[in-house]
This record gives sequence, C-alpha cells and structure tokens, in this order.
Amino acid sequence: MHILVTRPEPDARTLRESLEAAGHRVTIEPLLVIEPCPPAALPLDGITALVATSRNSLRALSAHPDLDLVRTLPLITVGPGTARTAADLGFSDIIAGTATARDLANLIGDRVTVGARLLHIRGNRVAYDLKSDLEARGFAVSEAIVYRSVPTAALSAETGAAIRAGSLDAVVLMSPRTGEIFTDLMHRAGLDDAASNLLYVCLSEAVARRLVPLAPKRIEVAAQPNSEEMLALIARKAALSAAKS
Repeated sequence: MHILVTRPEPDARTLRESLEAAGHRVTIEPLLVIEPCPPAALPLDGITALVATSRNSLRALSAHPDLDLVRTLPLITVGPGTARTAADLGFSDIIAGTATARDLANLIGDRVTVGARLLHIRGNRVAYDLKSDLEARGFAVSEAIVYRSVPTAALSAETGAAIRAGSLDAVVLMSPRTGEIFTDLMHRAGLDDAASNLLYVCLSEAVARRLVPLAPKRIEVAAQPNSEEMLALIARKAALSAAKS
C-alpha cells in the first residue's frame, strides 16, 4: 500500500521505517511541527513525581539544565513508547500507563499516594484535562508547558497530487488534532471527494470522529492506542487487500 504518515518528526521517520520494512510505500506529511519551549527553570519545589503525556515533552527537556534533577524523580508516562523515550534519557524510576491520559489518571489514582504533588510536563495543547481529573482525586498538580505543536499551513504539492490522482491508499492519523488538521486541509484544497475514498487508520475513536466532515467510506481504529497495534492493523488490511486482488 501507499501510506501517508502524518506524525510529527522524529516519530514519523520511525513509523516510516517500520512500514517500509513491511513492504509499503510511505510518504511523510507531518501535520504538526514540534517546537521545544521549556521554561528556564522547571517548577520543581515540593514535586514528588513527574507526569509525561507525550514523548515530545521529554525530548524538550533533553538539553535542559534541570534534566539531572528531574531524572532523580519518579516518572509516570502515558504509555510504553513514552516510557522508552524516558529510559533513553536516563530516567530509571518509571511507571508506564497503557497509552491514554484518562487511563493514566486511573493509574496514578491506584499507584500514587493521594495528596502527592505532581508536575505534568506537557505541550501547549492537550486532548484531555488531566490536571482537573487528578485534582478531583486529591492530588496537587502543577504544569510546565515545554513544547508547542504548530499546525502545518498547507499540504505539500506531492501529497495533494497523490490524493487527487487516487495513488494514495491509506492515511495514518495518531491524534485527534492531526485528524482535525487533515480534515481542514482537505477542505481548503478542495479534496473532500477524493479524501472520502481513502482508508483511514486511526489511533482511537476520538481521532476517527474528527474525520466525519469528510464522510470517509473506510475508517479503521486500532484495538489499543499504540504504534504496535496500528502496525498490526495496517498489516491486516494490507493482507486482506492483497487477497482480494
């Protein structure tokens, strides 16, 4: 299949490598650009644990002067992928969730003493209000915005031409925001009809809902919200397509 990967870099390259190893043709079209913007000093006074809901939040701290200090704290991550990034940066006391912020709140409620003071390192936009959820459970939560996600202004000419010509088979969408951006870009490029014929492989139902204005004919949602399940889903759809041809 010819697959469009919409993740920001560097995760887009990692996903492309996995898909190409499986025999697919891949075009990368990042719909967000990640810009690190950590504060000069992190608000760490009294903090007993860190919470990270994306790999980008940890990458934004990779050269931060407080990195050695934060690595001494327990770190709770949204999923195993973020946990691996944390381990690569030298964190050792890591608790990994199952990949959604809502589930992460439940994990913290089960594993962390109520009243603990947590620091959520995050981007400028979040899909789930983790702070309010945790505060309702009795935790004290501070936030540090350490990166911005900036939407792309337009599709590349290559991607637009591939969609218009029908040479693209599938689009991989990993977040509700990228689903929303993709839908908007299709409208602005006048590609709604062509876009409705694509196969959309979505990380979650929340991502899939952002595509409703395009009236897509084929949407598939991963059984679990992680890269491994996305790859498994693509493999199943490719095998089914090959069997029909």
